[in-house]
Amino acid sequence: MGSSSSRPVLRSWSSRRMGYFLVFVIIARVIRLVIEEKNRGHKEWRIVYNEGNKLLGSIVARLSGGGKYPQTYWTPLLPFYVNRWLNLVLTGAKQLLQAQTFRSERIKTPDGGLISVEWLDTPGQRQLNDDAPLFLVLHTIEGHSGNHGCWVRDAAERGWRVAVFNRRGAGNLPLKTPRFNVLGCPDDVHCQTRHACGKFPDAKFVGMTGLSAGSALLISYVQHLSPSFSLP
Repeated sequence: MGSSSSRPVLRSWSSRRMGYFLVFVIIARVIRLVIEEKNRGHKEWRIVYNEGNKLLGSIVARLSGGGKYPQTYWTPLLPFYVNRWLNLVLTGAKQLLQAQTFRSERIKTPDGGLISVEWLDTPGQRQLNDDAPLFLVLHTIEGHSGNHGCWVRDAAERGWRVAVFNRRGAGNLPLKTPRFNVLGCPDDVHCQTRHACGKFPDAKFVGMTGLSAGSALLISYVQHLSPSFSLP
């Protein structure tokens, strides 16, 4: 009785999912037609690369249509690595699935600003020895600790202790002072680095990486280092 009564419900849910999928395909196709109409008459883009490089040449040769994006009615059904719309959806879903939990330690800067060191908070991280390597991450221009689940996960799997440095106003940090730079401040990075290294002075190795705009901040920080501006 129970199993037979549940079958109509299952069939109904299956039909509903198929309906959702068809609606998605139709919407994707309409968007494609609008974009194609808007770009009608424009010159097609082409790949510019060093034609003397055999490796790049072999990569371009493998691209579908010589690197041109396929224009077909069934394009919305292509795999994610070919279809830009599905790739966009997959990227958002990937960030949600790879979301990590962090333990936030806020730091008040000398001028009254507020920054934080976000420690990856997982059972594996809590079991690390005090001398585990430190992996410090400078996030992207509009990012924060929650945007880099893939990076911190891979580092944690290698036995590194992971911390992301949130800049002023990033994530859920309030902006306390008028001093603000979307690329970050080397002085703030120094405060965060001293805080992180001070908690684990026995770390056998300290590494720092910058993602996108974070790499510019990392370069600025290195340029600011001097005998009077030294790491702990």
